[in-house]
Amino acid sequence: MRSAPPDRGILVTRLWYIREVDPYEKIFTGMTRDGTFLIEGGRVTAGVRNFRFNQGLMEMLSNVEALSAPCAHREKRPTTWWRLP
Repeated sequence: MRSAPPDRGILVTRLWYIREVDPYEKIFTGMTRDGTFLIEGGRVTAGVRNFRFNQGLMEMLSNVEALSAPCAHREKRPTTWWRLP
């Protein structure tokens, strides 16, 4: 089953430099890299600057609505798509 694209959101194609900040609370930090895009009306409308995030793992996983099956990546590594609200 394929889910519809979000009406408004950010498409992140790669995460980089992911490190654990707090091992007890499972908080991670990282950056977007190599393509981060604004989605409006269900379509990519513009590129956005890369950004740093700090996110708790359990909070992030509680917001996942759907996952794709692994798909081919340009570097031939398995990739999984996540859908977050």
